[in-house]
Amino acid sequence: VHDVPTIRAAEEALMAAMPPGALMQRAATGLAARTARLMRETFGGVSGLRLAVVAGSGNNGGDALFAASQLARRGVAVDILPTADTLHPEGLRAARREGARVRAPRRADVVLDAVVGIGGSGPLRAGAVSIRDAVDAELTIAVDLPSGLQPDSGDVPGEVWRADHTITFGTLKPGVVLRPDVCGRV
Repeated sequence: VHDVPTIRAAEEALMAAMPPGALMQRAATGLAARTARLMRETFGGVSGLRLAVVAGSGNNGGDALFAASQLARRGVAVDILPTADTLHPEGLRAARREGARVRAPRRADVVLDAVVGIGGSGPLRAGAVSIRDAVDAELTIAVDLPSGLQPDSGDVPGEVWRADHTITFGTLKPGVVLRPDVCGRV
């Protein structure tokens, strides 16, 4: 279990030793593979399912958008629900290239909460709360940690996006370990 400053230092060292974007591609591939596995466990398959990606503007959203592009290639219908005016540009292009649409569906089989990652602070913002409350999904997966959960303390200072599963990257964060009631199965 590592705190955010330790994770950031490790990520910076890795990114300096890798080609640009390679770390995000690794995260996205792992996210896509684990999401597909959860889809198979829950629904008996992957192809034909509907995925809603609720993405913020940062790298957490980029991870989810690249993962969504991989899932779309496997026959998953992907809808992107932005919580910011801009999204990770390369991730958005990759997802759109595979047929993802930016729109607000009312029903999805799976929702990926990629609003904020370890750089987020404070509660889930009002726009994201509206999306959370509007989308009906059988399975909710948090990308790295549930949005609104404080990564180092596990505090929930207001609205949070509770997950059935949390797919975390690199290492466990204190908040993920301390709050199984918010994170679901990690």
